[in-house]
Amino acid sequence: MTAEMDDPEFELYADFADDWDRFSPEFRKALGEFLEILQKKYYDRDFLRGSQEQEKYWATALEEHGYKVLWKPRYPNSYSLNQRAKSILIVAIEPL
Repeated sequence: MTAEMDDPEFELYADFADDWDRFSPEFRKALGEFLEILQKKYYDRDFLRGSQEQEKYWATALEEHGYKVLWKPRYPNSYSLNQRAKSILIVAIEPL
């Protein structure tokens, strides 16, 4: 995964590396593809229609694999419509 200059970086939850080792190769591939899309479309209304707000985070289901990804854009200052996220926090990956 290579980020362009304006793409936010990912911040991963503490146990991500351990969880990654437990995920199937098929789910790892799907998760990688999802993260690439998320990095480019986290603010896109069409993309967000496939996600649900949960408390302070967004949840996007990868239904075929039985998991959901909880994530949250982080902005340098208070959010404004024309501001890009500095990073995307991956809060958790949970079973559906």
